[in-house]
Amino acid sequence: MKRLLLVTLAVVLLAGLAFGQVNVTYRINISTVAGVGIADSSHQVQVCGSEVGPVGQDLWENSYLTWDDASPLATHVSGDIWELTISYPESYVGWRMAYKIRYKSNMADGFSWENGDNRMWVMPAHDTTLAMAYVNNAWDPPYRVTDSVDVYFRVDMSAHETFDPDNDIVYIVGAFPGPDGADNMWVPDKYALTPETPANLMWGFDLKLDAASAPYLQTMYRFTLGAWDNSEQVFGHGMFPDNENRGISVYGDTTVNWVWWNDVAPLQVDHGDTMVVT
Repeated sequence: MKRLLLVTLAVVLLAGLAFGQVNVTYRINISTVAGVGIADSSHQVQVCGSEVGPVGQDLWENSYLTWDDASPLATHVSGDIWELTISYPESYVGWRMAYKIRYKSNMADGFSWENGDNRMWVMPAHDTTLAMAYVNNAWDPPYRVTDSVDVYFRVDMSAHETFDPDNDIVYIVGAFPGPDGADNMWVPDKYALTPETPANLMWGFDLKLDAASAPYLQTMYRFTLGAWDNSEQVFGHGMFPDNENRGISVYGDTTVNWVWWNDVAPLQVDHGDTMVVT
């Protein structure tokens, strides 16, 4: 009887191992899709790929990810970040895995693939969150990583009726310490953003802040075209209802979710491979 009990227990334990799961979370940051503002309500972000196989075996199975529209979609978490969690069986531990990111607007006919080779990783024996994947930019964020707190801002100028991307320049102002050592950045024509392609309608700014002074809580900022009388006025949906500025709290390196100028979107804007409709 004792032997039978031990054998039964061993079978149960082996069955438990056979049916164990490893939860893997894919993390995606879309701030590096140049010239495109991907929004949670108007876009889809998809993880495509294969279960390649153990070292030395190229099986390229598609039980959980595929290379077509059947592959699962990621979910918008916050800001520029999307996530997808898959529960893999423990039988995949040690396998090489491959994936790439695709994205599209809800109005587009098909997905756009990210640039570069397949992203490769090896299945661990425990639940894990993969490193942040920056679309079209491997594992690198849009800012130069430093010992500072790195903050990347983006603004889409498509809705500004008179904005001329060939001649106008977008600036940022705010209560942050300036990159030039100034106490703040409240100068409307000093801290210029950099245009992105296509069409130079999305502009970005890489701000470095002193890590020793973090966090930077409830800090006001907004965008200008070089003069106070040509700056954003986000009354009613900024940091405070009766104030024209945006607000943000910064705890560490981050990409700030892109915004429309004045938070006003055009009825329709074509970003080349995607279409945003509001």
